[in-house]
Amino acid sequence: MPSSESDNQQPNQPVTSNSSEGQNQETSGKQTWNQAKANVFIDTSNNDELVTATREAMNSWNKTGAFTFKETTNKNEANIVVQQVEDNTTSAIGVTTTSYNPLTNHLLKAQVKLNTYYLQNENYDYSYQRVVNTAEHELGHVIGLQHTNTASVMYPAGSYFLFKSKILMPLEIYTNPHMRHKKSFVNKS
Repeated sequence: MPSSESDNQQPNQPVTSNSSEGQNQETSGKQTWNQAKANVFIDTSNNDELVTATREAMNSWNKTGAFTFKETTNKNEANIVVQQVEDNTTSAIGVTTTSYNPLTNHLLKAQVKLNTYYLQNENYDYSYQRVVNTAEHELGHVIGLQHTNTASVMYPAGSYFLFKSKILMPLEIYTNPHMRHKKSFVNKS
């Protein structure tokens, strides 16, 4: 779950938050995008598996009607940047950093880091589906969702849960009054 980095933030300055798979940090969880859509730049150093997994994760969220992710090839047009990192100094498989306006609680930018040290290391045995699930989990943080205590893509170890089976969406997306853009959330696949 994202956690605020600064208590001394000026009211008109963006606030930055972080989330990591497997970590359960406290946050308000009330940040949403001004609109239920954002442009995504996939910057994964020509890592075909991460590019494809990120696109599949975006498509899964798009099918819900809750949010629309649109890929852009221009980094300057992106609200969200998905990157790969290879970092064995952390236990985080995915990390999402967001910036939001503290006055409106509207998200402004997001950065997703997918850690290939775990995701593509044969010693950790991540299947392609778990890579997709991790990307779906991090994109859930991007749209303002927090970790849940129930089996869903937003469970802290979300890579174990399929987005399209059992629980399609975290209960939070149905009940969170801050998800202003919610429609009838029905799996359209």
